[in-house]
Amino acid sequence: MLYLVWPCDDLWNLLPAHPPVNRDSKRDRLPSAETLERSQERILDWWQRAWLRQPSTATRFHAEAQASLPLMAGTADEPSAVFAGLQARRFTLRADQQVMEWSP
Repeated sequence: MLYLVWPCDDLWNLLPAHPPVNRDSKRDRLPSAETLERSQERILDWWQRAWLRQPSTATRFHAEAQASLPLMAGTADEPSAVFAGLQARRFTLRADQQVMEWSP
C-alpha cells in the first residue's frame, strides 16, 4: 500500500492486490482518503483472516502496528485502532511529502 513512498513490509501494510493495478495504476501513490474509507471493512476482514487468527502472526501484526503507526498506548490489539493509525499515517505522508493520491 505505502511501500514505495515509505518502505514498509509490516503485516498491517500487506494486502492482496491485483498485480497490474498495484504495479501500473497505483504504483507509488497513496490510496485516497475516500478509497481507504470505502475499503475499511475489507481491510479489517483481511487482517483478521490473514494475520490475527494465528497467535504468532497476530503478535507480529500488533508489534509492528505499535512500532510504526501513531496509536494510542495499548490499542494495537484493536483492529479499528490500527486502521485509524493507518489513516493518520496516510494523512501525514500526504501532507508532509505531498505524495500523489490514487483512486480506482
